[in-house]
Amino acid sequence: MHSLALNKMPPKVSVIILNWNQPRLTVDCINSVLKQKYTNFEILLVDNASRDNSVEIFEERFGDNEKIRIIVNPENLGYAGGNNEGVKRARGDYIAILNNDTTVEKDWLEELIKALESDGKIGSVSSKVIKMGFPF
Repeated sequence: MHSLALNKMPPKVSVIILNWNQPRLTVDCINSVLKQKYTNFEILLVDNASRDNSVEIFEERFGDNEKIRIIVNPENLGYAGGNNEGVKRARGDYIAILNNDTTVEKDWLEELIKALESDGKIGSVSSKVIKMGFPF
């Protein structure tokens, strides 16, 4: 193996999570991302002008976490617009858009990165979605 490959920094992933008035779901989602085995990631938590206390909850829970940046939109920009605000501020090599009502397994990012990095022709990957409470 070439020495540059051994010293190559793993790609950084920007995980964008959009919230609107659902702090409990969003906190669960963020906590699952924070448990990843793959560690070179940032979380961009975009609040889409929630009318509840979401932002205060996020600042209290995650304000000191260097992996998380909280972005507060002054108005609700909808799903695409809210996620686009996160994309604009992303610093990663890859972007992962994660719905706030999901939780991920601890190897979620690692497996996505393996797939992306396995072939230069791959431009996009997706996770398998399993609805909680329903066996498959």
